[in-house]
Amino acid sequence: MRPCAEVREELAFSVVEPIAHPARFQAMGLTVATGVLLYGPPGCGKTLVAKATANEANANFISIKGPELLNKYVGESERAVRTLFARARAAAPCVLFFDELDSLVGLCTQEVSCCTE
Repeated sequence: MRPCAEVREELAFSVVEPIAHPARFQAMGLTVATGVLLYGPPGCGKTLVAKATANEANANFISIKGPELLNKYVGESERAVRTLFARARAAAPCVLFFDELDSLVGLCTQEVSCCTE
């Protein structure tokens, strides 16, 4: 099986089918995945795959850039996350796509065991 076909099949089982046929999963006693991690270098098509998956599932698609959630004021980042999930609940079924998550953490090096900015 080609690698793209394998990814498509996995996404269909993990995302599309539970949204389209939740009763089937409940009847079989299967736990539905609450998230899928797509990783790879910039420009490899993660956003396109996520959009296509949401479209195939007839779900809404919300893309969030990691830095959009950050705020220097106490409690504002948390409020942004709460607002985001409230918006997703209102638009259910919904696929949330978090992009640029690496920008939320500092740079980790092998010499230092903790993350630095």
